Amino acid sequence: MPVKLTRGNVLNAHHADAFGHCIGKDAALSAGVAVQFEQQFQHAPQLRTLNVPVGGCAVLRSPIDGRFVYHLVTKPSSYGKPLLPDFVSSVRSMRFHAERHGIRCIAVPRIGCGLDHLCWHTQVKPALLDVFGSSPVTLEVFSLY
Repeated sequence: MPVKLTRGNVLNAHHADAFGHCIGKDAALSAGVAVQFEQQFQHAPQLRTLNVPVGGCAVLRSPIDGRFVYHLVTKPSSYGKPLLPDFVSSVRSMRFHAERHGIRCIAVPRIGCGLDHLCWHTQVKPALLDVFGSSPVTLEVFSLY
């Protein structure tokens, strides 16, 4: 199953090989789940120097255990909203990196939904199934509800 839905906190996914979440190009990490990712990994200063374009994916390692953390750059500003093609491009970048590095499972929150306001049922879930449908990588999507 390329996309697996799980209830719980994404940052408690100790079995996952990597984590991922959406950010703006400005790497503010000051709202939503990005705040929790910043508290856990403290990547904001590094992200700002990488200057990854919208539609790309910044890849850093957890200072705790060295696992990859995928920061999906889906929009120009943290306070803006992503366009679906930019979201899909970022997800494809994450998949490409994960496959090249032997990642088996990436834990993500309901990316693109929350503050980004993409629709889970009509936009995000179909896009994730399309991108990860033929991949050996499992994308485990966590939801608190």
